[in-house]
Amino acid sequence: MKYDGSIIAPIVMLVVVLAAGVYAAFNTLNVDTALTVKEPLRIGDVQATGALILETNLFCTRTREGNALPIGGEGLTILGLDCTASLFAGESGSIIVPVGNAASVPISVQPSGSSSSPDVTMVVPTQGTVPVAGLYQFEFAISVSASAVPDVTVSLTMGFER
Repeated sequence: MKYDGSIIAPIVMLVVVLAAGVYAAFNTLNVDTALTVKEPLRIGDVQATGALILETNLFCTRTREGNALPIGGEGLTILGLDCTASLFAGESGSIIVPVGNAASVPISVQPSGSSSSPDVTMVVPTQGTVPVAGLYQFEFAISVSASAVPDVTVSLTMGFER
């Protein structure tokens, strides 16, 4: 009896097809992404009212800046400010801090504030919601006691938490 190989060829073909199918079953597809969460909030140019602007004596220096974000029609960059001002005993005024939001959702912001002296009080504004691509102004009312000791530097701190 002579062997012509007709039985072996289909078996080899079946083994090749099964091996290819098994190989494909072990392939995985995936996409790994390193995502950086960016800070969507920025501070706008601070304004002042009352005795704080009588001689335009509120001066601010930028201490931290981030990438410019298009908010409220302008590119805001400020993340931190150091400001100086002076008031006489018995005077008062406000510091208005506009906060901008570059996120695609409104962000609820809780302001905080403190004074290093009981002679200088600060009324901290309530929580506010900064709209999408918009600004929300937080107004901190500051009063100096009529009996405050002169030539003392008082530290006022204003902060914002999401």
